[in-house]
Amino acid sequence: VKTLLIGTPRNDVLFIKDNSKIVQIKNKLGLPSNKKVALFAPTFRNDGVGTDGKNVRRSGLDQLESMDFNVLFKTLEDKFGDEWVLVCRFHYHVEKSIDWLEMEEKYAGKIINGNKNDDMADYLACTDFLITDASSSMFDFALTGRPCALYASGN
Repeated sequence: VKTLLIGTPRNDVLFIKDNSKIVQIKNKLGLPSNKKVALFAPTFRNDGVGTDGKNVRRSGLDQLESMDFNVLFKTLEDKFGDEWVLVCRFHYHVEKSIDWLEMEEKYAGKIINGNKNDDMADYLACTDFLITDASSSMFDFALTGRPCALYASGN
């Protein structure tokens, strides 16, 4: 077996340009293959501040609750076309604080729990638009050449 000393195993998937392979990844993740994907991936803030649960709030939960999803989807559709879903990928301490069934019902399946699969690179590979704050995922995602927006709160 020949070993090639190229690539980065974690990020090689981010260079896939074959749409049929992207559809396979979406199917594996349970994402609709016929819609564009916006990924909200905030960083977990474990700085010792807020031992009363404020770390969870400051780790994307406050941002999620402040989002106007109707405006977000309309903006994405106007700017980039097509229909969109928002996949939310949180630290597991934050993810368990969200009522995903309520979110999926309230927004007709357009808000999706992005914690069902362990591999963040798979989510990034099929993401068309990343929304994050200080997460290092933006540096990996930059390899795709697709747009990213920073959602920074005042906290």
